[in-house]
Amino acid sequence: MEVAQGEGKITPSSGTHQFYENENIEIEAEPEEEWEFDKLQIGDEEIDSAETAIEELSKDKVIKASFSRLEEDLVQDDKEEVEPEKTPVAEKDMNDYVDHLISSTAGHSTNTGYKRIVDFWAEGQNNNVLNLRLQGDENFTTGMTRGGIMDNTEDIIKQVFEEREDISTLKIEWYMVLIDQKGQENNTNIITIEFSRQTYNEINWDRFLRENLPNVADYFWAHPNYR
Repeated sequence: MEVAQGEGKITPSSGTHQFYENENIEIEAEPEEEWEFDKLQIGDEEIDSAETAIEELSKDKVIKASFSRLEEDLVQDDKEEVEPEKTPVAEKDMNDYVDHLISSTAGHSTNTGYKRIVDFWAEGQNNNVLNLRLQGDENFTTGMTRGGIMDNTEDIIKQVFEEREDISTLKIEWYMVLIDQKGQENNTNIITIEFSRQTYNEINWDRFLRENLPNVADYFWAHPNYR
């Protein structure tokens, strides 16, 4: 008698047993918790029942019981192995955080296929000043382009100061590809805005109008074409 696979027990117990000739032997296989009965193998015969009997035993028999893990336990184990532990947003390093920030506000790419993030870096005491250089989306008019940039700017400001207490100042430079007098394309800074946490805290965002961002910002500059 033996357990050939899995976890469980067999009655009579595992090992070698001696019985009288022509004796009737009752056999039972019982799985452990989180396991299920698979099969009994008596000599060359496979039996699907966990309980059986050998009537009038006349020769030596090798009896094996097999068990398999419950399917739902296997699925749960797979999930536990696949799902990585998530780092809280407030604890992400700056590379991961900026990627999260831009993907959840303005998106990774512009509507013309440029990468949204041109550059970024942290500076100041304990890296508490976050600088972002971002590519803007084009629109039908310069006014609509500026409006879209202001929408994205407001979303980014609110998310940064809600998620990261370690950031005290946010500076954003927006870029667009402009054509100069010689017909050459240049990626040009068109809007720069700076916001401190103090200014953020002074605003009632539920009643705030986006058009007032330039007026309340700690610093604001716009290219002549986008004023």
